Amino acid sequence: MTVREDDRAEFLAYVRENHPDAGGDPHEFAEGLARFRSRSSREDDRFDAPVTFTERPSVLARFTRRKSRRGPRVH
Repeated sequence: MTVREDDRAEFLAYVRENHPDAGGDPHEFAEGLARFRSRSSREDDRFDAPVTFTERPSVLARFTRRKSRRGPRVH
């Protein structure tokens, strides 16, 4: 592996273990991304993408949205 591949492998392992969707803490994850960004030597590196967190809609909201998209039931 090259240095670049090692960095990428380390970054992907970090994301898999600490991503908020996998049960990680969002603030700790953002801090870890900042550490990877600071180590990055290239301006066009993928680690520089902005990080945003969104909340998933509740189960009820997802169910009602899905129900409203269905067409009429005709028997």
